[in-house]
Amino acid sequence: MPTVIYIGSVKIRIYPKDHQPPHVHAVGPGCEAKFEIESLRCTFSRGFSESDLRRIQDHLVFHQNYLREVWNEYQED
Repeated sequence: MPTVIYIGSVKIRIYPKDHQPPHVHAVGPGCEAKFEIESLRCTFSRGFSESDLRRIQDHLVFHQNYLREVWNEYQED
């Protein structure tokens, strides 16, 4: 699974040929979460604190257009 953004020790990843809706996986030491790209809503979390999730979401807002582009590129192949 390619890492497309690093937020400190948290890796933001997108799986090629993944299921809809478009989303990213946030993976950190002993933690994981999933965020939808369009709404940036966290749909799954394990191990992250609420403040961690807000920090990740803040970074995703900044990179949202890039994440859309990468999602579309990875799903086309």
